[in-house]
Amino acid sequence: MLRGVKEVPEAAEEAALAVLTTSPLDETTLPMAVALARVLRTQRLGLAIGRKFYELRKIAPTEVAQACLRIADKRLIPLLESRAFADEAEEVAWLVLALVHAVEDSDKLQKALDRTHGRTRWATRRL
Repeated sequence: MLRGVKEVPEAAEEAALAVLTTSPLDETTLPMAVALARVLRTQRLGLAIGRKFYELRKIAPTEVAQACLRIADKRLIPLLESRAFADEAEEVAWLVLALVHAVEDSDKLQKALDRTHGRTRWATRRL
């Protein structure tokens, strides 16, 4: 079903935005909207996810973390970090985006990196 999305990206984005911006969120259509965001990766979808991040993650935490990771918007990093607990999907997404966007090294970042890959503080500098 998601294969055809690339043929009509504007319509697919509008459909996903309609779901992501409704209040209250519709739990039946939300998984498809998050899946569309993961495929389309537009700034508008990233902003919509950012605005409803805490509500969305209550319903579909792993899927929302995956969408944030695929969208890769630097503005999503603080949201992911706020829920970046050991062995959670948000921690992995936060860690990857923090490294990709060269976020300043911190103890929390180092601990997450050590937990996932066993790297040293020296290895994380200037990646």
